[in-house]
Amino acid sequence: MSTTAILFDLDNTLVPEMVSYESAFASATESTVRRLELEPAALRDAVFGAAAKLWLASPVSAYCLRVGIGSPTSLVSDFPGTGDELAYLREWASAYRRESWVSGLEQLGVQDSVNVAAVLDRAFRENLANHVVPYADALPALERLGSSYVLALATNGPAD
Repeated sequence: MSTTAILFDLDNTLVPEMVSYESAFASATESTVRRLELEPAALRDAVFGAAAKLWLASPVSAYCLRVGIGSPTSLVSDFPGTGDELAYLREWASAYRRESWVSGLEQLGVQDSVNVAAVLDRAFRENLANHVVPYADALPALERLGSSYVLALATNGPAD
């Protein structure tokens, strides 16, 4: 039996996931970082650190770890789909994102952290799609393989 199709995973196989999050974060926060004279890496580490801590404390963290949904993903996803865990995450996500941003900003001494958090949360979520860039060799490899095989893509991340 010969191989007729190849299934690829998206995250960290074709696209460097964390690089995408970091790039979108830098773009989304750039003007605020400049205006408030913050260190970009310190802001990213504070927000991502707060997000990870809250994420692990979630009642559905075991489910998320099992299916491969991590805290950076949770800062941008609306968790579409069916199932009790995703329904919980949909209800929880807004407050979780707000608390992650507010906590990270407050760690850096930012005044008016609630309003700044709302602006940055929206900008980060809107920026991500523009910062998902495949590995340099991914597209040429897919083009080469696509001439001989049926190609399919899968991801264990949220549908959005």
